[in-house]
Amino acid sequence: MDHRLQILLRKNPLLSFQLCSVKADELGVLEPFQGKIKSDTEVIFIEGVHESSDDIRAFLERGGEVVFVENDLSMIQFFIQESNLIEHDLVEVVSSSDEELKKIAWKYLYRKKEIMGHLPLLKRWIDGVHMVASDLMQSRKVVRNLQANILRSHEFINGNGLKGVYRGKTAIVCGSGPSLNEEALNQIRQVEGFALVIAAGSGMLKLERAGVRIDYGVYVDPEPELEPYRKIASFDFPLFYQNRMCENLFSLHKGKKIWMGASDGWKLDDELMRVAGIEPWQIDSGWNAGTFALSIAAFLGCTKIVFIGLDNGMPNNRELCEGEFLLDGLITRRDLAGGRDWIEEFVKERSEIEFLMPKQGLFIDGVKRDNHWISSIHLIPLVSPQFSQEELNFSRLAQFIGEINSSALEEALESFLDSLREGVDSLGFEREKVLLEVELEESLLYGYVIKSLWEVMAPLFYREEETNPDDVKKFIAKATFVLSTLKEVKCPDTFLLTELSQGICFCGMLEGEVRRNTASGTVCEVEHYRRGRRHGKWVSLFENGDLKGEVHYKEGVLHGSFILWGDRGIKREGRYWLGKRDGRHRLYDRNGGLLCEMVYDKGLPISEHVTYNSYGMLIEKVVYQTEKKFDRYCFNDQGKPIYSGVFKGDQFEETHFDLAGKMIQVRKGQWMEEKLVWD
Repeated sequence: MDHRLQILLRKNPLLSFQLCSVKADELGVLEPFQGKIKSDTEVIFIEGVHESSDDIRAFLERGGEVVFVENDLSMIQFFIQESNLIEHDLVEVVSSSDEELKKIAWKYLYRKKEIMGHLPLLKRWIDGVHMVASDLMQSRKVVRNLQANILRSHEFINGNGLKGVYRGKTAIVCGSGPSLNEEALNQIRQVEGFALVIAAGSGMLKLERAGVRIDYGVYVDPEPELEPYRKIASFDFPLFYQNRMCENLFSLHKGKKIWMGASDGWKLDDELMRVAGIEPWQIDSGWNAGTFALSIAAFLGCTKIVFIGLDNGMPNNRELCEGEFLLDGLITRRDLAGGRDWIEEFVKERSEIEFLMPKQGLFIDGVKRDNHWISSIHLIPLVSPQFSQEELNFSRLAQFIGEINSSALEEALESFLDSLREGVDSLGFEREKVLLEVELEESLLYGYVIKSLWEVMAPLFYREEETNPDDVKKFIAKATFVLSTLKEVKCPDTFLLTELSQGICFCGMLEGEVRRNTASGTVCEVEHYRRGRRHGKWVSLFENGDLKGEVHYKEGVLHGSFILWGDRGIKREGRYWLGKRDGRHRLYDRNGGLLCEMVYDKGLPISEHVTYNSYGMLIEKVVYQTEKKFDRYCFNDQGKPIYSGVFKGDQFEETHFDLAGKMIQVRKGQWMEEKLVWD
């Protein structure tokens, strides 16, 4: 038996260590394996340890692999003692601990596999690992999204501060599944303002088309079809998101954006936020926007959560497509069934929350199924929480993103592979390999993204190439893979500004904060951009660092307050609304005296507009009734009238005065068809 323990030590050191203090059960019995193995299966996971059988031996002979999952250590000890299966290279034994199940789920990723017996935890690990791996396969898009969305987070709100803000309230989480039908939509309309309506993913489209008010949207998909979202007329409700979401959709959305932690499995996201001065945190987003929305509703403190349209299955009224199967009489897929499993675990761990759903959809243990859920909602008006924004350190962020997209590693890999084509001896290869390994370790993009991707892909890559590639072929395969992946995930045309400017040009467009310096090195301008357009606060400074001007932009046009300073004080102040003058505008002379005061409503002049001379005397007053119809009064430097034009209804009278204030000319007219017609 000792040599079998040595074999186990080589295959599974942790399990071998755990067996050191375990004695075999002398009364143990190894049951015969009675499963039927499909012809195209590559690996089988078997619940418990079993004795050898003709089916297992035939499966091993054709290259299949067998994993026994056994939780009873004494039975494993007995199996090693009684069965010679452990000696076979393609057989291994693991315990049902999370650590071991996770390990084998990664090891057999993308293999055609079967589970023999009841191993729900293993199934969840396999599905979870498959989801993470699939997510990593989207690196090309996600890496760009992570960078773009954080650079454009000018109105960033940290959702970590919203924990429990809706304590005791009801949330209605809406996906786009069949149960979000007209009946459900009518019910939701009845409780608008009393229950929190959270629309997940494409559920936003369905609610918006139905005219249902959305309190919050939720999104995580890195690359959806964009066209439907372009048609959302009221895309200004607050949006819960993570940086991995589609950057184009992030830009389409016009409302408050609430960041809900770093994206699970993406170390780059953690580091980007940390570099920007924000401590990363995590919330379990689950499988999709729907599960993410459920997690958010619980995080907000809701004690009743109704979810509609998260069916995870469709009516069985058509032929099954590839990858689909029947469960609970419904058509579903692996990802949908995985979502159902995640929700079951989520519900099980939150006994303080009451969960309800319509009677459609896959059965979920712990959730009450009720089509009349509306009767249980208390009609107490919701109160929206206060949102506070956090500032990002754009200068550090720009530097970091510039380093991420550096071409140094790409050039080193191309040089290495070129040298191999020309032919190098073994000594030269080892030297080049050492230098390249240093480049790999220093590359941020390799360390935070590509390394994890390679760890997932390497076993599959080697299986396709040959059974036992040597070290040289392994390293060449790795270098080739890293280079091709680097070209896909690295953002083109991304570089740091140089000379008198500090900031970043991201994919050919200025993004985030840009600082302009004078020739002497002092900062003279601090600008903010989004997608190459002016967005956010712009500040100009005098040589001594004093404020010279501050203006605000939104999507390339003036929007918000502005103030301009001279060397003695304020020169001009006011505000704009989407490029149009809005509110009260004032102009001052160099000594701080008021010269003009004007009032606007989104570009239209309203109320009184007054002008003063340098001595503070009123020289003109205009009183607007409409943009074109207004009264006007003019005065000389002594304050005496020199002109007046006044409307009384639609009748207009214009009067001129001499220098002494004596009336010298009068003429009359009337307002007709939006213009003045003289008598």
